[in-house]
Amino acid sequence: PMAVQGTMNAHGVVTFEYNLVRYQNGEFVYNVTEAPTENWSIIPDVATKYSQAQSGSVSGDAFVLWINAIDVFDHSIIRKVILYTDFTPPMIIDLGLKIGDQVTRFVQKSKDLTNLVISFKAIDLQSGVLNVYWAIEQSTDESIIATDTVPIDMMTPDECNNQTTVECYCTTAHTCYPRLYDIVPNPSIFNITELPHLDTFILKVVVTNNANLTTTSAITIIIDESPPIPGFVIDGEVGQNDIDYQSEPLLHASWTGFFDRESGVYFYLYDYASTCLPAEHFVLTDNSSLTLTYSTFTSYSAPEPGLYHITVVAYNLALAGSTPVCSNGITYDVTPPILRNINVVHAKILPGLAKIKLNDSVYEVWLLDENRLRRVLLQTNISQSCIDKATLIDDVMIFPPYTTKLRNDTIVVDIYLSAEESDFLCETVDSYSNMSYMYTVHELDVRWEGEDIESPIYNYEIGVAETSSQINAPDLLAYHSTGKIERFVSHHVNTVKMFYIFLRAINRAMLSTTITLGPFIVDTTPPVYDNTNISVTLQGVFIIGTWSNTAFQDPDEPQKLSYEIALGTEKGLEDVIAFQYITVVAACTGFCTDCVCAGFDSRQLGDFLHSDHTYYLTVRASNGAGLFVTGSSDDYTHVEEFPDVGVVIEIDSASTHIDTADFNQMDDIEFQIGTTEIACRWHGFKHPHVKVTYMVALGTAPGVGPNITAFISTGQHTSYKFTQLSLQDYNTYYVTVIATNVIGSVTAYSNGVTVVPPNASIMQAANVSIGLGCGVENTNYVQDHDFMLLFSNASASPWSVVSGEIVNSTDNTTGVSHSYYYLANATEIDQSLTLIQGNFYTLVISVSQLDNTSDNDVTITADAMTTHQFSVNQNTSKTYSCEFLADLNMVKLTISSLKSGLRLHSISITQCVANIEYQVSTSQVAARWLFPTSLDPFISYYEWAVLLSNGDYVQSYINVGKVYSAQNPKLELRNGNSYYVSVRACSLQISCFQAVNSQMFTVLSDPPMAGNIDATYVAGESEGVLNVTWEKFENEGSMVDLYEWIYGFGVSSIDFALSPWTLITDSELQQLTIIRNLTLDPTQYYFVTIKGYNLAGLSAMVTQSVTFNDTADEAEVHVIDIFPENYRRLGVEDGWNRPNRAYTKNQTALAAVWPGLMNTNYEYCYTTKSTIPSDSECSSKMNTRYNSAVITDLSLQSGTMYHFCIFTKNETVPFGNGEPIVIPARSICSNGIVFDNSAPEPGKVYIGFDHGVSSDKYQVSTTDLPVRWNGFMDEEETRGDHHHGIAYYEYAIGSTPNGTDVISFLGVGFNTHIIATNLTLVSGFTYYATVVAYDYVGLSMTAISEGVTIDSTPPTIGIVTIGYSDVGHADYQSEITVQAYFKGFNDYESGIKEVYWAVGTVKGQADIKGFELAQELDEAYTESALTDIKDGQTIYVTARIYNNAGLYSQAYSQGTIVDSTPPDVGFVIDGLGEDIDFTKDLHTFTSHWDGFVDPHSDISEYEWAIGTCETCSDVREFVSTALVKCAKVESISLATGVRYYSVVRACNKAGLCVTASSDGFLVDISPPIAGIVWDGFSALDQDFQSYRWVVGAHWYGFHDTESGIQRFEWCVGTEPGGCNLRPWMNVYKSEYSFLTLRDVAGAEQLPLNAIIYSTVRIINNVGLTSQSSSDGFIVDNTVPYFSQQPVFNLTIGSIVSDTQIYKTYLRI
Repeated sequence: PMAVQGTMNAHGVVTFEYNLVRYQNGEFVYNVTEAPTENWSIIPDVATKYSQAQSGSVSGDAFVLWINAIDVFDHSIIRKVILYTDFTPPMIIDLGLKIGDQVTRFVQKSKDLTNLVISFKAIDLQSGVLNVYWAIEQSTDESIIATDTVPIDMMTPDECNNQTTVECYCTTAHTCYPRLYDIVPNPSIFNITELPHLDTFILKVVVTNNANLTTTSAITIIIDESPPIPGFVIDGEVGQNDIDYQSEPLLHASWTGFFDRESGVYFYLYDYASTCLPAEHFVLTDNSSLTLTYSTFTSYSAPEPGLYHITVVAYNLALAGSTPVCSNGITYDVTPPILRNINVVHAKILPGLAKIKLNDSVYEVWLLDENRLRRVLLQTNISQSCIDKATLIDDVMIFPPYTTKLRNDTIVVDIYLSAEESDFLCETVDSYSNMSYMYTVHELDVRWEGEDIESPIYNYEIGVAETSSQINAPDLLAYHSTGKIERFVSHHVNTVKMFYIFLRAINRAMLSTTITLGPFIVDTTPPVYDNTNISVTLQGVFIIGTWSNTAFQDPDEPQKLSYEIALGTEKGLEDVIAFQYITVVAACTGFCTDCVCAGFDSRQLGDFLHSDHTYYLTVRASNGAGLFVTGSSDDYTHVEEFPDVGVVIEIDSASTHIDTADFNQMDDIEFQIGTTEIACRWHGFKHPHVKVTYMVALGTAPGVGPNITAFISTGQHTSYKFTQLSLQDYNTYYVTVIATNVIGSVTAYSNGVTVVPPNASIMQAANVSIGLGCGVENTNYVQDHDFMLLFSNASASPWSVVSGEIVNSTDNTTGVSHSYYYLANATEIDQSLTLIQGNFYTLVISVSQLDNTSDNDVTITADAMTTHQFSVNQNTSKTYSCEFLADLNMVKLTISSLKSGLRLHSISITQCVANIEYQVSTSQVAARWLFPTSLDPFISYYEWAVLLSNGDYVQSYINVGKVYSAQNPKLELRNGNSYYVSVRACSLQISCFQAVNSQMFTVLSDPPMAGNIDATYVAGESEGVLNVTWEKFENEGSMVDLYEWIYGFGVSSIDFALSPWTLITDSELQQLTIIRNLTLDPTQYYFVTIKGYNLAGLSAMVTQSVTFNDTADEAEVHVIDIFPENYRRLGVEDGWNRPNRAYTKNQTALAAVWPGLMNTNYEYCYTTKSTIPSDSECSSKMNTRYNSAVITDLSLQSGTMYHFCIFTKNETVPFGNGEPIVIPARSICSNGIVFDNSAPEPGKVYIGFDHGVSSDKYQVSTTDLPVRWNGFMDEEETRGDHHHGIAYYEYAIGSTPNGTDVISFLGVGFNTHIIATNLTLVSGFTYYATVVAYDYVGLSMTAISEGVTIDSTPPTIGIVTIGYSDVGHADYQSEITVQAYFKGFNDYESGIKEVYWAVGTVKGQADIKGFELAQELDEAYTESALTDIKDGQTIYVTARIYNNAGLYSQAYSQGTIVDSTPPDVGFVIDGLGEDIDFTKDLHTFTSHWDGFVDPHSDISEYEWAIGTCETCSDVREFVSTALVKCAKVESISLATGVRYYSVVRACNKAGLCVTASSDGFLVDISPPIAGIVWDGFSALDQDFQSYRWVVGAHWYGFHDTESGIQRFEWCVGTEPGGCNLRPWMNVYKSEYSFLTLRDVAGAEQLPLNAIIYSTVRIINNVGLTSQSSSDGFIVDNTVPYFSQQPVFNLTIGSIVSDTQIYKTYLRI
């Protein structure tokens, strides 16, 4: 029971219990959910709800306080509270300023404070950060510069775990906070924005945690705006000097000198690269190639050899970088140096073949010559045996290359051998042996080249040893350094009989290469010569020398000797050809056995070799050491010229002076009639010194020789007549001449002569045709009756569609129906035609391209004809013409277009007749002919004549030149007469062959006369039958066998064509009847027209109306469109006799009649629908009781079709006197009428037979004029049933545009071509054709052709010359290019059109150059290169000048002798006798010459000059000597030291000249200059030598600037100039020599204790001498000795006995 006074409670709760649970470190408190079951305590005071308890916890522990509230009913509820303890303040770490990605603690690099970034880490792991406060204060008074608080971004553990960009941590309370704070202050909160350089400020940060504990951190920061000062970087380890090269990959570097006086150097960044790195490479970002270090040295492992630079940047505490500092680089080099071109002076080898391996199977073969020089063989000529023979070596480049000295003393490398040389060397040279020979003792001179691309050469070392195994420690000469000098010279090398040389190259990376050379053998004895004969002969162009294999021997050397040969004007001299090693000469092959053969190609000696001069061949035989002996031949007289190649011609065998007449006045005949004799003559086979003899033979081909006669000797005669022959007609025979002198023979042959009988039976194969044929311009004779209009509109087209379709075109955008048809798609159509096989046909196609499509390409083919293609541009029309040959009787013609939208207007085929049997013209005849090609070479010209059928001449024979067609426009021919043309081929030498006649042709100048015609139509149930019969047309007794017909309706003739012109078939022609199944409208008036052609193409027409025989029970009722102006009220009984109208020009009214209906009332209207309209599709209906009506006040649209419709109801009407009849309801519409208010589009009118492509501008005929036209069109009236909307045409012809003075306007119906005949046209006048096209409403359009000018006269003949006009005609010509000059040709009617010209060996012939078009027409030169002409032939130019009407005239030049080659070059000799090269005479100059010959036009003049070079005339200008061959000047002043030349210019009659000069001579009156003579073999003078058996000397500085050095002579004696030890010896031009001196017993000859002198004498080319002696040397063969033993001097710098303090210094 409750107390009366109530129970203490708090909101109904009477008891509070609590339970406090401690968790150390608070690890699991977050997940506690179960309340404890014991240790609960009651809160005493329910009202205050307060109690306290002791926890005993440490920082970081957690408590869960459970509260249990109990009400009076003992109900309870438990709640918990989690408490966390935090007794520690937060932590502040890494406080500083952030620069880039780096944090600096004490330095700000800018005086601008607004751009600083504060960075630090704030952490409190127990309670977390509550707030952050920062401030920037002045260091002096702690005044605030800027301050702010930082918001705290708390996050959940999941958010913290998923962070990738923000560092965070979580407390035990499971709340998470950011760890890093980067604060970018707002510039607006700064009280001071700048501080000066080196000033300081305080950065303070205060952090408070959630336990309200705070931590303050402050740092002082200095302003440092300057970067560190750069130092320097060296490659190498610390303490070492800078190095540039090494051979190990580990690179070292160190640096010093970087400093920063404000904030110091903080760290360094460096990177290695092949070049120095720029500053932008060093950025404080994540650059993987950069390395950060606090050290001042580093190392780096290079990935590959190459150049490396290290670049270093120092950073201060403000993170400002210094300027990058780069090392000078170090090269990591793993390749040793290369040694090449090692030249051991005085060393010799035996020439041999060596090879190097290029790959597994390919070798390169080299020649190593006697001087150890290398030359490569032409690899394509090397046989396998040659490769096998060659010695395999590692490196051929250690041998020096072979060099050549040019005439200007330039030295060039010349290592490549020719194919011929390579073949010879493979056969004659042995394998290479590494054994070398030397003739010097103790002296060594080695030169080389070294290279190292990566690191330069550091040092060279050379050593000498007795064996090759002593490479590491040579015994004769220890390794001796030459530094970087690529030469080693020593006079004191302890050489023995055999030794080796070691050459070592060391680069800066301390890598080395060592080459072993040797063995070297010392040899001091020369070969011997047994003085046997050396013979010299001329074999072809080669000067050949031979000597016995045993003539030269060396007993001390078993190996082969090497040979050199020279050519000179005396024995032992080399003034023509210096000594050169023997090479292969083709003439040596098989020349001798057991001998040595060598020679020179005389063609390469040029001016140094003269005919009829004496020379000597000298042989120099050398052993392996280079010691030699010489021997010379006896005298050899040189003769070098073959006879010149002349000209051979056939001449008239009846000539009485064939051997004495002027050769240039004799004609070279091309053919002859006789069969028993051939006469010939030759000229130009000359030689200046020796006689020429001849042999002659006759053959059937050029150069074949004696297959008709054997060669016959004529001695020195230059003509011959072959007799008693049996020559065959039409065969060609050639004369061959062999001219021989002591040098050899030359051969020439004629161009042949053909035997032709006077009346050749072969003429049976000739053919003459009338007309100029197909494809020939100005052809006016195409038979017009073969014209077939194959296509005029789509509905009547016989063409079948292969792909795509032909459709009626309606423009979808405008709704206008086009009345033409077009190929809807990229379409191909084809038609099979029955044509005459072998005949030519011309196809004409008229097309256009739709406006809204692109350009189109059209292709035409006719079976095997060449495909024709043409393009049609967008929105244009085009008419195209092409010719084709019918290869079959049935030809498939195909036309295709590349794209859609092609309008196809018309296609026509016209036969191009090859031979005309009938013609229209009474004034002109044209003919062409074809003769057998076998006769063409000997036909000079053609003649033609025109004759009546009875043989009377209308035109006598006329020479027309060598052309194959002709025409005459000025004849008087009669209508109905027959004629023929006669042609005969003629020759200038054998007159004319028998004539060949054409077939007859007949002149039909009047059109045929038409007969009667009858046309009847019988109607049937579905369609009727039209029967047409006619009488044959008549024409002067000739057949009219080609007819065309057309039908249509109109008023009095055909106004509306319902078919194209259709060719009447053969079967219809036989019956003269046409039967067609048709459906005709009885309300219309129909007509049929027949057109007949005569055989000349003229036509006549006859038209007849169609008679209806109606068999139907009841005529059909029609609504007939009429012209509104013809409207009248029509009653039931009234009839109507006008045709249905399809077009109207009345825009405001429509009218119609419907005769035959009996209704009493009609409703009527008009519509544009083609079917019975509904009320909505019809205009407002009106009523009438008449059988006619008119609708007015309209505005009709052009090109739109309107239908007049009537409507009736069922009606009973009285019918006569009988019973009423019932008329059923009807709805009837007319066929439609189109409003047309525009005239037709104009077409094109053409004059000529060009089938509508273009007009002829000129015409020959004066009696007829063909006219064609196309392209007239009326867009509104063009329908599938009609021809382009044109009703009919009229034409007129006049002498002015629109003129009718020749023919007044005549109607021609639907015809689009006519031939006007029996005209009288005047040559020189221009005529025009005018055509008027009328449409079906009477509107018309006129078109006028271009004018055609009548020209019936050929051009006026002018002159033709060869050569330039200001010179006149050239009798001789030097060029193979003809300059033809045409002048004075005129044509006043049509003008000169073009000039065709040809070149032949007779007038009118074109056997040299066929007719071709000249580049210019008048007073101009035309050049053409001649390819089929021989020098010495006479040529003529034939000019054929055409006017624009196709008529031509022919003219000829005079003859010109062609000589395209200058005279043969002769020779010029200084002096009047033997050639002189030097002289002492200062005032006389003489020379003579010979050998200048010209076999074709002879020498016309010599000119002579004197000069100081081979082509100069600077001493004396050219003067003519006429034909004298020598010259002399006695009052001239010549200078010493100058070379003078005689220059001769020889010119032939064609104006071609050649110039030759002597080899020159020199005036020299002064002796040569002596030089310096040095003793010994080395590069320096030798004063002592230890051996007595060999002596040597070398010299330099000897020269002669005027005549040059002829030779040196050398002797040895015991006084200057003395020769007591060795007499004078010829050493040729060598500048060194040596010899061995032993007596017969082998005792050494050089004296001891005496001075020995070498004396050298120089001899110039005029025989003057000078000499010089050496300073002498002494032979010392005793060894030296020590007078005092060497000791160390140890008295320097030390008081201790036997010691010294220096480590790098010794004194001996």
